[in-house]
Amino acid sequence: MIKSLFSAGGFYPVIICDNCGKRIQDGDSGIVINYFGKKPKTEGALCDLFYTHKGDCHNSILSRIQPEGTEAPKWIDLDMHLAQLNYYLKITQDKISELFEMIKSKKKRVVK
Repeated sequence: MIKSLFSAGGFYPVIICDNCGKRIQDGDSGIVINYFGKKPKTEGALCDLFYTHKGDCHNSILSRIQPEGTEAPKWIDLDMHLAQLNYYLKITQDKISELFEMIKSKKKRVVK
């Protein structure tokens, strides 16, 4: 799940593992599971997402959510999921670079 961490007077987005409840520290150590449950996969249907650490957390959550006799839910690496999100939201590489520089310099962005 995505949460907001309050620290040093600001709010910072973090991703929390839906299995163990700990923070996923980097994009290489997490995955995102697409979960339909018992709902049919039909064109245009929305599914739930589970954010987990790779390895034990991934396996643990799959053992709990996968309906018996069904194929395993599809998953994707966390960094690719976030890249896809940026792409489909039309956030350009130039804009991402600009925002990264703003984050690195710790400039506050005006919230409207």
